[in-house]
Amino acid sequence: MKQIFFALILVFSFSWAGASEGKRKEISSVDDVREMRESQIERLTKRLSQEGTDENKRIRIEKRIAMLQSKPLPTQEQIDWRKENWRADRNRSDRIRFKGKGPRRERLPRESFPKQG
Repeated sequence: MKQIFFALILVFSFSWAGASEGKRKEISSVDDVREMRESQIERLTKRLSQEGTDENKRIRIEKRIAMLQSKPLPTQEQIDWRKENWRADRNRSDRIRFKGKGPRRERLPRESFPKQG
């Protein structure tokens, strides 16, 4: 009986998670980045206005809002590069922490990444 109940819970939770819009919108322009940041700031402001938020959490949310507001927007060239080379950037060895033994990825040269700013 417990196994059937557990299986039903799994099935319903996966169908519920699949129906939700949990995916991020693909970023293809500077306006998309601006919209995404504005929506994040909106959500964080709502969380900040809720009662019952402890002081440490409030400070972290305020810092996150300040960082999002002050961070410069990327150029269209940077966005295009990211779309073309997202796998290479994701697999950079200095961003990955390895556990145990296994294949190691080659470190990409710094010149292969666009300069920011």
